[in-house]
Amino acid sequence: MAEDILSQDEVDALLRGVSGDTEESPGDDDSSDGIRPYDIGRQERIVRGRMPTLELINERFARLLRISLYGYLRRSPEIAVGPVRVIKYSDFTRNLPLVTIIHDDNEGFDRVYSFAGGAQRRRDGEFYRFASRRLCVSPEMEEEFARRYGVRGEVLYPNRSESLGPRDARLNLSLRTPGRLTLGFVGNPNYGYGEQLVKMLPALRAANAKLVAYGHEPRGAAAPLKEARDVVELRGFVPTPEEAWEGVKRDCDVLVFPYLNPPGLMERMYSIHFPSKLTEYLAAGLPIGEAE
Repeated sequence: MAEDILSQDEVDALLRGVSGDTEESPGDDDSSDGIRPYDIGRQERIVRGRMPTLELINERFARLLRISLYGYLRRSPEIAVGPVRVIKYSDFTRNLPLVTIIHDDNEGFDRVYSFAGGAQRRRDGEFYRFASRRLCVSPEMEEEFARRYGVRGEVLYPNRSESLGPRDARLNLSLRTPGRLTLGFVGNPNYGYGEQLVKMLPALRAANAKLVAYGHEPRGAAAPLKEARDVVELRGFVPTPEEAWEGVKRDCDVLVFPYLNPPGLMERMYSIHFPSKLTEYLAAGLPIGEAE
């Protein structure tokens, strides 16, 4: 009976035959320094024994996640560390859950040719229905997409940057530039907002006020902002969002939401979207005004 027991080499050969791997000579993959390359696209290999370094990384991540969640929840969550499993990369990517975050409605945000509208809606519907979670930025958007695509989603309001805090409230008691009101705008001026800012130019000149804007270069209907250098200062993009908000808190008196009024082509977008900058505007600690 002892002769019927397979040796370890024979067991390895059988496992290679089941997995489809071919036997490689030791010199094929080994480099002079002992490092063996690994092709992530190949069939998985059976890893025998524990991988203590990877387990340590996993446990450390779980501990840091527990600490981070405690800072938000003020409760100690239970984080379970699962075992290390070796699977094919293709299996891993195939089983990843798709979480869709909808910030704006394509049909109201980006116009396409009429003949392509149906294809766009079908494509958007396929993604939306396939997702394991569907997060919309407003209740109105969730209701509209449920009607349009036949599945329910969830509402997830945008949050502010963690590093953004309010400026000293005493700075709101006086104008940053003596004798001149300075309005601040942060965002993209090319989807109705810049057009409304253009409408405000006569009022800015009449009031001897000034607009400071961070973001994209104005184009199309918003292009006249580039020529209004007497009342508009376009600062464009800065290296970090923190630098933009620090500039706003330092130099501006009021933050403005320039919604296009009447909304015209932007009506569909305005009806269901949520202004993502609102949370950051509120966190900055400045008065907020809406253009009419």
